[in-house]
Amino acid sequence: ATDKCLNDGSQTTRRVEGSWGTKVDRLISDVLEVKESGEKSIVFSQWDDMLDIIEEALCFNKISHVRSKGGKRFGEYIKQFRSDNTSILILNIKNGAEGLTLIEASHIFILEPLLNHGLDIQAINRIHRIGQTSKTYVHRYIVDNTIEIKIDKLRMERQENQIEDELQEKKKSFCAGGMDGGFSQSE
Repeated sequence: ATDKCLNDGSQTTRRVEGSWGTKVDRLISDVLEVKESGEKSIVFSQWDDMLDIIEEALCFNKISHVRSKGGKRFGEYIKQFRSDNTSILILNIKNGAEGLTLIEASHIFILEPLLNHGLDIQAINRIHRIGQTSKTYVHRYIVDNTIEIKIDKLRMERQENQIEDELQEKKKSFCAGGMDGGFSQSE
């Protein structure tokens, strides 16, 4: 990847080597920008074929990364991401979004909208958790005029519904008590 300055010098755009499609080209440009700022990133997709393309594009653009496909070496890949100059971790969101603390990263890239709100939150919570000292960012890639728009709208509706449900549960479990043992909800 190379930088290309506009004639007036007002803006720099990054040219990605190879032709990977709109979404992957933009991702490569974005992860390069994050890497150059000294921060680490996690790239999530639910499709292994998409992760293969991303990995190939990163290699073609000479961007160091690590990709965990699970299995025995999963821990080694995570350790490599945490410790050395590897700034990009590639994970399948279905098997890499749970139970990991990856506060070394401050950017999450989610390549397609998910209907499963729980998986979406799990992915974000890999970096946005106790111990994180940096501001965290979530980058979503949604192509206009595609089904992805409708899927993302459903995701947002489910998220809003879940928040409303959680607030209702908290209201139900709230209890105030006096010296004589408490009040009933009708009081």
